[in-house]
Amino acid sequence: MIGEIWDNLMRHKLRLGLLLVTLALGVVAGAKIMAYHQPTVSHAQEIGVGPAPVYNNSLTLRIPGKSGKVAYELVFASDFRSAKITVTAETLSSNAAVKILNPSGQVVVSEQTSTQGTEIKFTSAPKTYSVSLGKGYMLDVQGANVQMLSNLNYSLATAFMPSGSSERYVVMTDGLRKSTWSESEGKTALYNLLKNYIVGQIETYKSQLSDAVLNNKNLDVANKTRIVLAYRNLKGADQEPYREFIKHLQRGGVPEITYKGQRTYTVGDQVDFTKLVSARDGEDGVYAPEQIITKSEVDLSRAGQYTLAYTVGDSDENIVTLKIPITVAEARSIDDAPITNTQQPPTTPNTNVSSNTENSASSTVYTVGGGMNIETDPIESLDGDESTVWGEQVEAENTMNSQIITSETATEVSSTTKNTEQQGQSHGISASQIVLIALGIVLLFGLVRFIFDHYVR
Repeated sequence: MIGEIWDNLMRHKLRLGLLLVTLALGVVAGAKIMAYHQPTVSHAQEIGVGPAPVYNNSLTLRIPGKSGKVAYELVFASDFRSAKITVTAETLSSNAAVKILNPSGQVVVSEQTSTQGTEIKFTSAPKTYSVSLGKGYMLDVQGANVQMLSNLNYSLATAFMPSGSSERYVVMTDGLRKSTWSESEGKTALYNLLKNYIVGQIETYKSQLSDAVLNNKNLDVANKTRIVLAYRNLKGADQEPYREFIKHLQRGGVPEITYKGQRTYTVGDQVDFTKLVSARDGEDGVYAPEQIITKSEVDLSRAGQYTLAYTVGDSDENIVTLKIPITVAEARSIDDAPITNTQQPPTTPNTNVSSNTENSASSTVYTVGGGMNIETDPIESLDGDESTVWGEQVEAENTMNSQIITSETATEVSSTTKNTEQQGQSHGISASQIVLIALGIVLLFGLVRFIFDHYVR
């Protein structure tokens, strides 16, 4: 049989070779097409990407001796399916007992104290052993000074502490509850232990985080990722107080825009608003003037109220817009000018303002989210535009698929605005990939048909 197949292959080796070459070329072409259509991935490490952290949110039952050292300790495994028990020869102040019962109520293991002379100690101590547990197993505890500790940080698990001189606990699926609780109450008590632990981690990191590190997502990436992944284990309502902080960790800082001009001008003034602004970012540094889009409605030939807007986008595709209300006032005539014998020098706006100094002597006014205006008078919020933040605030939005900063009209887009690397592309199947798949199916069908016609029949 094998010889016949080999003879047939040799008789049709030219046709078979052509078929195999065609199939190989199809595979190579397909690989190139697939590689060409792979999404562009930034080389920068993403914050919050990685395996979910594993927490040992189980408990330890401990009975201390007179000296404070452990006399009895039962440490639950992370899934509550087993426990490690340690009994020492420490002296206790009163009698104690710990029993483990199966779901039928039969005692699996038991440790009790006895009086040895004038001392109370656990019988048959010292010893260490393990015991298997399962859903429905019970833990009966008697004695004074019994402690229940969280295995997350070995702090007291207050909710699980015995209510009196004795307490019964019931093992649940991946959990433990008091016999007087429902399973829902037991799960809630365990979640609260995890919540308090994670909130403590976030608060500690937040309190130690400098503005420079906070506003640069390329710094301290490992710890930021750890905090973001921990945060995701919180429930929605518990996430809310930290939602903006976590977003800030992931996106880094947004550009800070500084307007160094006035908010009131006189008809006939000559002003180049593009020279009255600067912008910087903790990650991208100082922006060139051409990277700041200026949109001005100000008409210095006519008195009225106008809008001046500056927009900057950073390499993380955060876009910040600072909008400033500008007043153009009528020029006063010579007859209206006040009579004075002393000529006062003109007031020059202070342009040397630190972006990190609030309420300085020059009355620097910061705008929330990255812009600031150094005019001495406060900027009033204007009504009627919910999508625009005026004066002391800015708009900041993430546009994950945008590669340039745009204003309201395409003609106002700066041609030299810094492009940002596109973070992701569509992961759908392209037309070329569909053609490639179809070609592969046809070739495979042809090969099977060829083998069937020449070797099977």
